[in-house]
Amino acid sequence: MACILSVVLVGVVSACADPPLRYDFRVGSHLIYDYRVRVGPLDSQQISERYSEQIQLWVLERSGYRAMLIGECARVDQTGLGPARGVTLRIDARGNRELPAELQREESVFRPLLWLLPGLPPAFDSGQQWDTPIDARGIRLRCRRAGADAQRGGAQRIEFVADDTLGVWALLGIELRGTYWFDTDAGRVVRLEYERVDRTHGRLQRVVARLYEQRQVTQQWCRLRLPLVEKHLFTIRLEQHLRERIGNEPELAEQIVDAMQRVWTERLRELSRGKAVPFERWVAGRRRLVRANRERFMQQARIAAEWMSGRQALQERAGADEPRATLLYYFDPAGEDDLRGLAELAGEAAALSQRGWRVVAVVVPSKREQAARCLERLAPQLEWRLGGAALPAGASPVYRALDGDGRTNRVHFGWWPRRVAELAAQSPE
Repeated sequence: MACILSVVLVGVVSACADPPLRYDFRVGSHLIYDYRVRVGPLDSQQISERYSEQIQLWVLERSGYRAMLIGECARVDQTGLGPARGVTLRIDARGNRELPAELQREESVFRPLLWLLPGLPPAFDSGQQWDTPIDARGIRLRCRRAGADAQRGGAQRIEFVADDTLGVWALLGIELRGTYWFDTDAGRVVRLEYERVDRTHGRLQRVVARLYEQRQVTQQWCRLRLPLVEKHLFTIRLEQHLRERIGNEPELAEQIVDAMQRVWTERLRELSRGKAVPFERWVAGRRRLVRANRERFMQQARIAAEWMSGRQALQERAGADEPRATLLYYFDPAGEDDLRGLAELAGEAAALSQRGWRVVAVVVPSKREQAARCLERLAPQLEWRLGGAALPAGASPVYRALDGDGRTNRVHFGWWPRRVAELAAQSPE
């Protein structure tokens, strides 16, 4: 009798339990989302900026527990879709994502797409509350399941708060919280809403995304695009290699930027010979982006050329007991990427020192108090100086490598996850 009662109770509990949250990635699935953004000042209801994006996802392949997805983000205007940004990734049924290294550098440009693929509870978890894995930027979502929402067709309502484990958002006064709705039958997110508060810049961003169309492509369509994935990543690597050369060979900047343009022009010509949707849109978008950023690349070249002209960074290097290779990190304490780079620099300081580097953080002069708070929180052990007056607004973060005589021999622009670890692996000379 006890055994029968136990079986009955287990059955009742199972029947009452919420359905599991699992993605169902089927080869050929094509999902299209509408992603709308409104931005305004914190202290009013006015809207200073609004725009829409179309986000598309295709499932190309399944291998074991993981699926290969390609995705696209493109602004929508009166003339249709604007320049597209493409991404490829592998993901399992619980939302554990693996981005290629090339795309980890550029995660910010397709972040809207990643919001539609949040991490779900682990298999052993009851699924009522959970934290997603910490991503490469140090962000995780703290999630709470709020039950089925009858107004959304019974989709499970998941409330979340974004947690910056590095503490950068706390310094900048950034908070992000929202809700997404997950269709447990179809295995996908069908709606997303969130608000992002930015007190440093006095801005409030509101986002609403919804799944509005589901299509199916053939398995042949998927097979034809699998080899295009690696070719696209290879071309991105070529562009990234050329970008790095701008800071090391500024005298060749014009030729380097022209070469970046040719890389994508030639790739677009290759794709035009056959059916390659959506890759040709991605390539056309990247070619257009190189052209739009030409002046920024030339500004970087001018900065590097001036630093390499023989002038020593005396103020920034002050305090050195003996001639030593030095890595100067120029950062703006109001910049999110700048502060993530600072936190990573602090974490890699010991490895850099072992390889012979002296590390100095260089702060935009007009923000001394703000910089002191950031350094105390993220990198209390680092030396720092006021400097960088000649660095144009928006040019940071910048890594400047000096040899033992104070001559600049390398300049690196921008931060991405593991950027400092890559530099730490290089020889100081």
